[in-house]
Amino acid sequence: MELIRFWIGKILIKKNFVSAIVVFIVLLSLMSSFYSHRLWKKEERVVFWDVKSYYAYLPAVLIHGDLTFSFIDEQPEIYADRIWPDPLPNGNKLIITTMGLAILYMPFFLMGHLVALVTGAETTGYSPPYFFFLLASSVFYLMLGLLALRRVLLKYVPDNIAGIVIAILFWGTNLYWYSTFEATMSHAYSFSLISIFILLSIKWHQAPGIFISVITGLIFGLIVLIRPNNGLVALVFILYGITTFEGFKEKFNFYLKNTRFIIVLIIFAFLVTVPQLLYWKYISGSWIINSYGDRGVFFFNNPQIFNGLFSYRKGWFVYTPVMLVSVLAIPFLLQQKELKKFFLPILIFLLINVYVILSWWSWWYGGGLGLRAFIDSYALLGIPMAAFLYYIIQKKWWIKVPVIAILGMLTYYGYFTNLQYLHNAIHHDSMTKEAFWDSFMNETRSGRFESLLRTPYHSRDFGLMDDILCDAEEINLARQVFKSTSKAYFFNGVDHISTEYSYSGQNSIKLNNKAPFGFTTTIVVPEEGDIFEVSVLRRSEMQNGYLIAQSEEQGILYKNTNVGVPSDMPGWEKLVMAIEIPKELDQKPIRFYCHNPYENDVYFDDIRIKLIPED
Repeated sequence: MELIRFWIGKILIKKNFVSAIVVFIVLLSLMSSFYSHRLWKKEERVVFWDVKSYYAYLPAVLIHGDLTFSFIDEQPEIYADRIWPDPLPNGNKLIITTMGLAILYMPFFLMGHLVALVTGAETTGYSPPYFFFLLASSVFYLMLGLLALRRVLLKYVPDNIAGIVIAILFWGTNLYWYSTFEATMSHAYSFSLISIFILLSIKWHQAPGIFISVITGLIFGLIVLIRPNNGLVALVFILYGITTFEGFKEKFNFYLKNTRFIIVLIIFAFLVTVPQLLYWKYISGSWIINSYGDRGVFFFNNPQIFNGLFSYRKGWFVYTPVMLVSVLAIPFLLQQKELKKFFLPILIFLLINVYVILSWWSWWYGGGLGLRAFIDSYALLGIPMAAFLYYIIQKKWWIKVPVIAILGMLTYYGYFTNLQYLHNAIHHDSMTKEAFWDSFMNETRSGRFESLLRTPYHSRDFGLMDDILCDAEEINLARQVFKSTSKAYFFNGVDHISTEYSYSGQNSIKLNNKAPFGFTTTIVVPEEGDIFEVSVLRRSEMQNGYLIAQSEEQGILYKNTNVGVPSDMPGWEKLVMAIEIPKELDQKPIRFYCHNPYENDVYFDDIRIKLIPED
């Protein structure tokens, strides 16, 4: 019996048993979730939204050998709804996301392809064998990341604290959601790569060399190729170990001494991006392009810091409050000599990262649980959390017990938000104060929950006044709608496109009694007192065709039936309306569209919607 106790004690103390068990339980948790929900049988849980673009490179290259994506037109019944490229001016189709995730997916895609061939499953890239191995890729990389984070933490804190930190970061945050039900999104992969990068950075500074420089460069290149913004993690490498003003000079001299290794690191980081550059050159003629176009906009003069951190819509600390502990714990890094090396890099990285992330035009980052863009850096923020716990655990019981209890409650709440999101008690982008408290600590939504939501209104949320123009020239192929000058709004009517007449460009839409509606869009949450000026150019021999504003509650609010204002182009006239939102339609959707119920053809072009600024 004593011998058994001796060996149990030896394992617990010497073999870092607790943190290893936590990582193992994470693995079991992931496998259990995948199995219980049969996620590999649900395409909408594996290849969806952004993943459609991340993944598209693989069937294109490895099955069709066609990066022009012409196979979409040849087999639209298979690929039209699964791959969403954007058309380029030269006629080619562009995948807007970079290929970093495709590189990580690739070994698992090949395994899925092999299984599909052996079992007789569809070999299109979109059948259960592929989905199963895509999910397996997420588990594999997450495990690598957690093990790397564990090794980092064990350098500075006891095993039990390392285990607690790993448990908090996984179960107490939205990392849990993005490792299970949306596991193939980029966040768990980026989390893991950054974990590995931190470990490699420590090792590189301890003993610079060719091999460690090559590996560190490759990992950094992948980090950037998945999400370019995450390249900011280079600050951690650059600033690591600086604890005094004199330390800047010492670090500079250290880098000068190891210039050859820095060059190797940079070369191999660049090499990772070469396939992307070659793809851009091949498909567009340019080595570097802004693949997001007007959807890739940062408003650096108007970052939404408060909204991003504390708003009910998506506030990081509202839906993942345990991460506030990590942020506030950064000063505790100064309590320990070795951890002090992380104080400056983590602080500077956090400040710049928050600023950049929350300067993005869609600061809530579309649909998702909480502010998902911050998940990628959780491994880095696990270090100050560990420092805080190490400090607290040494205090008297009446200090550490309440603190640990609060931390436990915050962790449980973070886990509970994942359950709420699974059962739709948290909306993916439209939460309000009223909706939040209606669902608070309720796993399922109430009957009134839907009425309490508010869809993001891009103009007002940014303090901007968008002049939304749709000229029927650009089409979103995936959604079969017209694009506009605003990233937030699309217009229906692609089926009625015409090149017979146009006011600007090459296209207009042609409406008649067989195709009476077009240029339809909806302003989702106008507020009382908002004044919208709406106009459209019309070509009609009999002055038929209307410009209409309509609400579900009150029907048609305004129908422009008057003779239009003559335009500067013969045959075209402008219809204009100004509509003020009444109290009873506050935050109720308003639909604008063109209508021609008559037999004769009417052409419409250049519909414009403008929110008039208040005086």
